[in-house]
Amino acid sequence: MSALQGPRKHRNMRARWVVQYPSPELPIVGQARVARWWPGSYYLVSTIQLEASDPLQRLTETIARMFPHEETTLCPGKYVTQVFKCSKDGIVRSFNEPLYELEYKELAAARAGHKETVYLLLQGRLKLGVTEKSEYDKLRASVGMGPASDDDCCEYVAWVVVFDLASEQVADERKRLPVEDRGLFMMVTACYLTWLAMRGVESSFPPGSWRFIAPRIERELSKQQWYQADVMKSIFDSMVKYPPVGDSKGSDLGTSLGPWPKAVMAAKLAGHLMAPSQNVEFVVWVGIISGKILETIRKVAPNG
Repeated sequence: MSALQGPRKHRNMRARWVVQYPSPELPIVGQARVARWWPGSYYLVSTIQLEASDPLQRLTETIARMFPHEETTLCPGKYVTQVFKCSKDGIVRSFNEPLYELEYKELAAARAGHKETVYLLLQGRLKLGVTEKSEYDKLRASVGMGPASDDDCCEYVAWVVVFDLASEQVADERKRLPVEDRGLFMMVTACYLTWLAMRGVESSFPPGSWRFIAPRIERELSKQQWYQADVMKSIFDSMVKYPPVGDSKGSDLGTSLGPWPKAVMAAKLAGHLMAPSQNVEFVVWVGIISGKILETIRKVAPNG
């Protein structure tokens, strides 16, 4: 697919943004809030000094030295960096189970460790105990996709296309059609979702990002039984030339029918005839899901 081709260069996804809390004073060494690639996924990185009288430190020293609790002599306050899931505003529901933790003996080491932890989290290289990645891989598996290699927004966009292609609405519409028309229907739908993803990426991602994402989408589509490379190429190229932007008007009511009629028309102009859908619910669904897809892609954009 000429419009879908691009170099298969791998690019790691970085966090969307980070907010550093200004001018911390002990016992706070440093705090930062990080927005990750998964929509609604935020982390608080907190580095603090543990006072010598802190119950947690006393208990830790007691266990480590095997002394009675009342006989334990504490060292000067230690320092600890912890990572927690939080809200967009930095609110943590529970501090009982940090996703990452690292202790230091010196203040200088704690400051350096805090900066390194934030940096690694930004780069998608910090190993967390429980992350959204496992949830994401489960969702990928639900539509036949393998685990993502890393925190990659390119892979996420590919999953969005495949996930909606595997939706109940698409499956129900496919069943309504004659058997001989089902393969073309799936290819038109796949091309439209891919075109829509391209539109979202070009609008919200850094310039040139599409060439990294397109091969991942094509990799997944090519696994399908109905996939025909030459047909997909001609339909997709036609949609690029004649964008299915959803400004069709109903002959009776004069209202917008959404993008689906234009997608069918683009396929027709490419030489692939498919009857317009008589299922109003499906036509409306395509319009609704299109807006949601664009919003999702905007949220996972590296600079979003």
